[in-house]
Amino acid sequence: MNEWENRVSPFRVTKHIWYVGTSYVGSYLIKSSDGLILLDQGFAETAYLLFESIRSLGFDPMDIKYILVSHGHLDHCGATRIVKELTGGSIFMAKEDAEILLHHPEWVFLGNQNAISFTPDFFYSDSTPIVLGDITIKTILTPGHTPGTTSFFLSEEDDQGNTYSVALHGGVGFNTLTKEFREQYPLWPDNLAPLYKQSMEKMLKLSVDIPLPSHPSQFPFLEKAGGYSSGPDNPFIDKSIWVPFIEDRLKRIENYL
Repeated sequence: MNEWENRVSPFRVTKHIWYVGTSYVGSYLIKSSDGLILLDQGFAETAYLLFESIRSLGFDPMDIKYILVSHGHLDHCGATRIVKELTGGSIFMAKEDAEILLHHPEWVFLGNQNAISFTPDFFYSDSTPIVLGDITIKTILTPGHTPGTTSFFLSEEDDQGNTYSVALHGGVGFNTLTKEFREQYPLWPDNLAPLYKQSMEKMLKLSVDIPLPSHPSQFPFLEKAGGYSSGPDNPFIDKSIWVPFIEDRLKRIENYL
C-alpha cells in the first residue's frame, strides 16, 4: 500500500468542518445551510476512501454543491472529475492553474497513469468570496508552489458565541522551485520563487486561530483527531501555529533566493 492510500477515520475540526482526507493529503468537508463544500479531492486512486469517509460521517456525497481545488497537482485534484461526475457539484479553481491543466497537464499529473482531467466551472477571485448558504469563504491567490495556488479563509463560531479565523494555505511545497524540477520540466515558469516569497509575506500578516494543513504532516493535526469540542477548549484552536509555519517557509525561500 502506498503512503497516500492510508485511510484516516474522518473527524470533526470545527462546527462546520470535517477532515475527510488520508494520512498523506488533506481534504475537508464543509457543511453549509445549503449543501456541502469539498475542499480538495485527493488522488483519483483514493476517491473511494473519500466517499467512504463522507458517508461514514452521515453525509450524502450527492449533497456536495461546491468542489474547491487548492492547486493543480494530482494529489489535490486527481479525483476532482470523479467527484464532479458523481455529485454534479461546481468546480472552482484558480485561472492560472486551469491554464496549466489545459496546456501542460504533465505539470499537474506528473507522470501518473491515472490522469483524469477536468474543466473548472468557476475561477477564484480575491475580491469575490465563495458563498453557499451560511458559509462564506474568502480566497487569496498565493502563487509559488504553482502559479495558481490558492489559500482559503473563513470564520467559525463555537456554541458559546466565540468567533475564530480558520485558514488553509493552498500549497507551501518547495519541491517545484528546485533546480531538479525545472530541469525535468524546462517550460515551468521561472518567476515562482519571488512570487512564493511575496505570498508568504502576505500570509505572515494574517492572524489565524485554526490552521488547516493541506498535508497533515505540516504541523500537529491528526494527533488531535477525536478531540473536537464545541467551545474554546477545542484543541484545533491554536494561534501559535500559523506564524511559525509561514515564517519557516519564508526563511527557506529567502535562503534559496
